[in-house]
Amino acid sequence: MDPEGGHDWARILSDISSNRRIGRPDFSIVVPCFEEEHGVEAFHQRLAAALDTLPHVIEVIYVNDGSRDGTLERLQGLFDSDTRISKLIDLANNCGQNHAQSAGIEHASGEDIILMDCDLQVDPMELSRLIDAFDADCDLVSGQRVKRQDSVVRRFLSDSGNLMINKLTGLSIRDLGSGLKIIRGSLIRAFDINPYRPLDPGAVILCLRRVVEVPVSHQARSHGRSRWTPRRALILYHNVLLNLVPVFYPILAVGLGILLLVALGVLTVAALLPGVFSWAINPLVPSVLIVLHMLLTVGMLLVLGEFTLRSRATANRPGYIIRRIMTRPLESEQGSESTPMELAITSADSPKGMY
Repeated sequence: MDPEGGHDWARILSDISSNRRIGRPDFSIVVPCFEEEHGVEAFHQRLAAALDTLPHVIEVIYVNDGSRDGTLERLQGLFDSDTRISKLIDLANNCGQNHAQSAGIEHASGEDIILMDCDLQVDPMELSRLIDAFDADCDLVSGQRVKRQDSVVRRFLSDSGNLMINKLTGLSIRDLGSGLKIIRGSLIRAFDINPYRPLDPGAVILCLRRVVEVPVSHQARSHGRSRWTPRRALILYHNVLLNLVPVFYPILAVGLGILLLVALGVLTVAALLPGVFSWAINPLVPSVLIVLHMLLTVGMLLVLGEFTLRSRATANRPGYIIRRIMTRPLESEQGSESTPMELAITSADSPKGMY
């Protein structure tokens, strides 16, 4: 930004000119949608208004995450009416936000990637402030939600997860779960995202060096219901923890094994020497120790089973399957009115993760 707080037009226009020469947008906006038929048109109206104020070349990619309502039909209507939507990706089933974002990133052409939620809890008009803060040294610019309109439980889990990640990484991220982010394209593409290697938030966090957070307003959801659940939060932070502590499951299994041996030893000694351990005379003590022993055994088996299944499933099952893609060249790439194309994917010529 210039000293008066406006856009650095010389730099912006130079970057735009460079990207146009190579046929690449400055940014790709990836928007996953799941059963948002009542809100996606209002969201796109706000997004279009925000894009009208920006001088950058920006493509929009919508990903229908296996919606069973009228979301796909609404997205097709938007695709037909707004040439800034370069791709509409339809997933075969509901895969979750992370995998839907992965599908969009895989097909993004922009220099850098913008991730947005379509629930309008964060106004797309805030986007310009994040772009202004995104400079050559930033790996991530994230919106920091102020006066969050969320439940106490959700805020508590979010704050706890942010604190854990900051302690383990040394970063200072106050709102990792924000639905508006700009990520350095060269960083995200280094992970070669595809159906068998979907976006891994934990691995990305480990590569972050400079993170900037921009305060953004936060509104209550006006359409539909939130897809957030405590389970979704736990899955996210579990994924991050596995990357920060790669031997998490083996360590946990060893810890449970040690507790199992201690419980077994105490139970055995108390049974053999009831006179020495007077507390063992209480009939409840052996029962409690036996139950504890059984729980620890089951826990250790579950941990080892989870570790084994994760190691095998990751390599054999795609994280998402693309049913079809509607695509068009950007206006800046062709210089004339765009002609939409639909990629009809068949089993004979389907690339990986498509059918």
